Amino acid sequence: LMKIPITGGIAEPLCEARSFGGASWSDDGTIAFAPTLTGGLFKISEKGGKPQPLTTVKAGEASHRLPCWLPGGRALLFTIMKQAHDLQPALAAVDIESGAHRVVQIDAADPRLTSTGHLLFTRRGVLMAVPFDVTRVQPVGEPVSVLSDVMQSLNSLSSFDWIGSAQFSVSDTGDLV
Repeated sequence: LMKIPITGGIAEPLCEARSFGGASWSDDGTIAFAPTLTGGLFKISEKGGKPQPLTTVKAGEASHRLPCWLPGGRALLFTIMKQAHDLQPALAAVDIESGAHRVVQIDAADPRLTSTGHLLFTRRGVLMAVPFDVTRVQPVGEPVSVLSDVMQSLNSLSSFDWIGSAQFSVSDTGDLV
């Protein structure tokens, strides 16, 4: 895992990551990441150091991936894969203080929170949105379809392509790409 200034420069190593299942950088400088495609998430300071466990997989879970910090850094959303080739993963939230996590949305992957208070995620190539209460750390209502045919890595014969990540991004001003 490395960082590089957006203005350019030399990449700075932060820690070893054998494989990679996504990362998210919080406002306080903590980076949550999945260093492998099995097991839980870890955290590390933006300055580097020794990674610390952030989540632990429970029975019936194979891996935690694709983290997304919530404002304030007290909770983190992520994708739970029940097996390496999971076509119906789930989104979970972990309370950073207690380390406890719970499912907040089924049949969902790759969470992103928008400035409008919506949670975006993908469901087998369909971009979905649902209002999200960051205080209670849970969706409010039922998700709706936003866009079909979004490229998502859930349908390749290679297990390395089954991370669940989707090809979309949303800016702080709400622009969706």
